[in-house]
Amino acid sequence: PSLGKVETKVLEGKIVGLLFSVESNKSCSNFVNKLLGIYDEIQKISTAGAGGVGFEVVFVSGDTDEASFKQSMKKMPWLALPFDVKGATTAKLARRFKVEVMPSLVLVGSNGTTLLSRYGYSLVTRFGSKAFPFTQEHIRDLEKVEDQNASKLPVELKDGAHEHRDYVIRNDGSKVSIQSLQGFKCYGLAFVAHWYPTARAFVDKHLIPLYEQIRARHGKRSIEIIFVSDDVNYIEFMEFFQTMPWLALPFQDRRTELILSTKLNVQSIPAFAIFDGDGKLLFREGRSVILRHGSRAYPFTPHHVSKLDVIQRKRASKLPADVKHPQHEHTLDLVRDWYDNFGMFVCDACLDEGNGWFYHCERCSWDLHPACANPKFDLQKSGSTDFRCYCYRANIFKKMLKLQPKETLT
Repeated sequence: PSLGKVETKVLEGKIVGLLFSVESNKSCSNFVNKLLGIYDEIQKISTAGAGGVGFEVVFVSGDTDEASFKQSMKKMPWLALPFDVKGATTAKLARRFKVEVMPSLVLVGSNGTTLLSRYGYSLVTRFGSKAFPFTQEHIRDLEKVEDQNASKLPVELKDGAHEHRDYVIRNDGSKVSIQSLQGFKCYGLAFVAHWYPTARAFVDKHLIPLYEQIRARHGKRSIEIIFVSDDVNYIEFMEFFQTMPWLALPFQDRRTELILSTKLNVQSIPAFAIFDGDGKLLFREGRSVILRHGSRAYPFTPHHVSKLDVIQRKRASKLPADVKHPQHEHTLDLVRDWYDNFGMFVCDACLDEGNGWFYHCERCSWDLHPACANPKFDLQKSGSTDFRCYCYRANIFKKMLKLQPKETLT
């Protein structure tokens, strides 16, 4: 396409996807190709809808030279922000929407202000054009269909996917037969990797305490977890595995990893799928359940988790509607029924993950755990998760753009 100017009014009344991408990155190229494959289809769906809500993509470049930017634009039928050699606009938008890695697709509602999701990459990769119009209700309907298609623990794990393997391993190298795994009350598949700080933090700060607490309270046959590695080499795999008290798929069995990831639609890590003792899928996004309720969620039945959600909702109803925090200049509002990446967020005060209720600045997209606002506001009350500062957020994107200190956004 030509690089002529287009007035921003063409975006009015449309759902807009802000595509953060860079020409030199293979993952970005793969996602752009994916988006190209469904762009026209979404355009047709959007214009044919009852409300006539359109859809458009705007490319936000992370390229450091104009030649790469123009090379990216050659294959894109959509719009783009003008190239900025300093990357100031891209950096400002990245801070505004907390974009830390590329590719990312931030979805903004047709009114131009409502944030539908910061995780459009996952929605598009997972559901394709069916994800449109990206609303909470629509995505939940798609998830129900997914759950019906993946209602059992994959036979590739229980029976041994690899014709030469019928076992998993301990971190001392010893083998544990697939047959001996029968009889646990529930199972978890942990899709994590040493190279990703968020995955390491999830394992260290949430998953290991949960595993130890459940087995201490309910017995050693209460839960078993299997590490499904996304590490790039065996050394990193073993280094990470040494910190874990559970089992793992052998690193060399990449075929099983691919099969499990595909069947469970794992598009990003960390991910944690939970199954009952019969192999029935309980929660595809078990990570959100753990962040919300910790070990109290055991035995992870939907009925039990729903009761915990109700209790947490009642506690949240007693919280102040807004708070001030010394690390942020604006008033923070209590957010209810937030749905973005299954309700997960990162607290800007302690930099730890959270799920569910939190305080939020709409202007700056600044988030805060209730317990970080005031220890008395801790909705868990069980001690299963603390909120000590634990900085692990990925800085690859920030280094690439050489972001300056955070400024006030207007």
